[in-house]
Amino acid sequence: MNNKLRNFWVGLAVFLFSLCFAINGSDVSSKSLERNKDFFGKSSGKDELSDLTVKIASFSARRKSKNPLEDEQSTDSFAELAERRYERLSGLIETDAAEVLRVALPDEILSRIPERYDAFFEKREQLEGELEVISECGEEDGRTLYYLNNEKGRFSLHFAKQPEGELLTGARLNVKGVRVGEAVVVEENSLQAAVGNLEFDAAAAFSNTFGEQKLLVLLVNFQNNLSQPYTIEQANDIIFNTANTSSVTNYYREASFGQTWITGDTYGWFTLPMNAGCDYAQIASRAKQAAQNAGVNLANYNRYMYVYPANSCGYSGLGTLGGNETWIVGTLTNFRTPIHELGHNLGLHHAKLLNCGTSVLGSSCATDEYGHSVDIMGGGRGHFHSFHKERLGWLNYGSMPTVTTVTQSGNYFIAPYFPNNVSGPKALKILKSVDSQGRKTWYYIESRRKSGFDSSIASTSNLLTGLLFSLNQEASPQENNQLDMNPQTTSTLDKALSVNQTYTDDSLGVSITPLSVGDSGATVSITFGSSSPTPCSQTNPTISVSPSATQWIGAGSSFTYTVTVTNNNSSNCANTSFNVQPTLPAGWSSVVGSPILSLNSGASASTTVQIFAPSSAADGFYTIGFAAVDYAAASYSASTSVSCAVYSSLGVSASPAQSSYTRTQTATVTAYVKANGSPLAGANVTFTMTKANGSRVTSSAVSSADGSAVFSYKFNKKQDPAGTYLVSVNASLNGVSGNGSTSFTVK
Repeated sequence: MNNKLRNFWVGLAVFLFSLCFAINGSDVSSKSLERNKDFFGKSSGKDELSDLTVKIASFSARRKSKNPLEDEQSTDSFAELAERRYERLSGLIETDAAEVLRVALPDEILSRIPERYDAFFEKREQLEGELEVISECGEEDGRTLYYLNNEKGRFSLHFAKQPEGELLTGARLNVKGVRVGEAVVVEENSLQAAVGNLEFDAAAAFSNTFGEQKLLVLLVNFQNNLSQPYTIEQANDIIFNTANTSSVTNYYREASFGQTWITGDTYGWFTLPMNAGCDYAQIASRAKQAAQNAGVNLANYNRYMYVYPANSCGYSGLGTLGGNETWIVGTLTNFRTPIHELGHNLGLHHAKLLNCGTSVLGSSCATDEYGHSVDIMGGGRGHFHSFHKERLGWLNYGSMPTVTTVTQSGNYFIAPYFPNNVSGPKALKILKSVDSQGRKTWYYIESRRKSGFDSSIASTSNLLTGLLFSLNQEASPQENNQLDMNPQTTSTLDKALSVNQTYTDDSLGVSITPLSVGDSGATVSITFGSSSPTPCSQTNPTISVSPSATQWIGAGSSFTYTVTVTNNNSSNCANTSFNVQPTLPAGWSSVVGSPILSLNSGASASTTVQIFAPSSAADGFYTIGFAAVDYAAASYSASTSVSCAVYSSLGVSASPAQSSYTRTQTATVTAYVKANGSPLAGANVTFTMTKANGSRVTSSAVSSADGSAVFSYKFNKKQDPAGTYLVSVNASLNGVSGNGSTSFTVK
């Protein structure tokens, strides 16, 4: 490879992977930086992964194939570079999966890296397997972990954007994404169910939530922690003892109106052949093996709980969502954690609180993962709220207590949640909105009393003199939120709507006023406006841009994108106009074909946006943003972005079919044009052949799909001299050009 072409490849690789890959990553160790500072140069802060990626691209750009590196002296440095980048990429998966997709090397670069380094680099894969979803619960916050299990192993799944629908343990999925070690970053919209679909199926919620739940409790400790913080008798008392009013089984019997209860056995302590750690999958496997070795028949149980001394992993319990395994870490002396984790097994998500500042609802809201003040799946110690119970089949199913769906004005009765000595509906539900895909969001209203497991409600809470509201998405049950009906205060004890206090939803055209709340039940007045009670529900639109892949243009040139906007407002909303707004780097400009798109609910429309790069634009990546903003209500909007790369030269190489010819032959020279290391079609290619006597012949062609263009010349044996012939090649496209050359001899 000649020096000119080599320099071209290195330069191209550097600007291809420039600062567009700005990453927020974890801090690196000073020892590692010291070890690598001479080779890596500046390698700390958010640009470190970008720097490492650029160096990887530079190495691979100098390679002809996956043979040993041409410069063997650089092998050790490349190994250090690859290892360090792998460490940073692996750490980034936990904090910013979207950036992993952005910084992932393209296949043409990966194909040039020697095979012995494959373990350090990402791969694009499509996997099928069974989903395992684990809710990890800390004292202050929690998170949801996803794994895909198949014959190749157990892969953690990470999402750049949380998928729609509900993901539960046992679903069989196809996923496509970028794999780094045993972790996979799932590409947006690539998640598919191998069987069925990902939409919430109400019928599925009733599976395994009734009757006797046979639970095996295994008490285990570790080689480096032999403590036994509680006895088998204590474990049996807190979980299985029906005489203990605070036992786990009594909670489930009370909350399910007598339809669900816990039985089983406790064994241990078993010392596992491992040190204390956070690998709960390994703990479960070894705990079951220890129990089997002791003669326990695992098949006698349909749920399994592993209990072990406290560790420093940051969580107090875990439960598989929709599965049958729970882990309790050092907190078995009270009922809250076992009940909470078994709730995850039944398919329940955390019970949250919606915080919209000084408003009950708004366009800028945050959720508190454990914010529900009563539900034990949140921050409380009481009954599951009515949306959760309806999902479990403990309300509004078969002979269970009902939930009244309110569709017209009137006064409605709500029976106390507990005790169950007053007949009537346990909750009301009012349709809040329906999105463009038919997915419904509901208000739920219920009345709580200081009784049974709800005795934990503070005596000063207005929950005892008002009504509890929650807002819940039917198709995405993880989106369930208690509402603060008095958001103007900072108190945690006044989240209910008190008697004679009115809540009005203007978009729905409904007003709700509790008339009375007491031990015998609650009465509430619900008034719809004169128009239809079916609400117009505004929500954010959807925006997409085509093409979404990085586009390469020359400084001073332009590129045209197609922007598509979808109106997601509910079907009874009026026609809505959206303003399409590009956001450009400094000095860039644009022309929008149709700046305003007027759409009916559920409809989509597109416009073109032509982007102009200034002639002064430096080589590198630039982010182009696009937004669609509701013209009448700017709080409803959507945005996205794409990358546009400016580059100043094409890669051009040329070679003759033969190194020498006689004057009775025809000479053939093939040129190859590339951009970003890939063949470039449609480039204008000019060949200039300079004969041995200095005279010239010029010919033109257009590069084909493989980037090649061919020049042929039939010699005149009388006029063409012998000697060296030089062929220079110029290629250009969209104002960007590149040059190459070759030679041959004529005998």
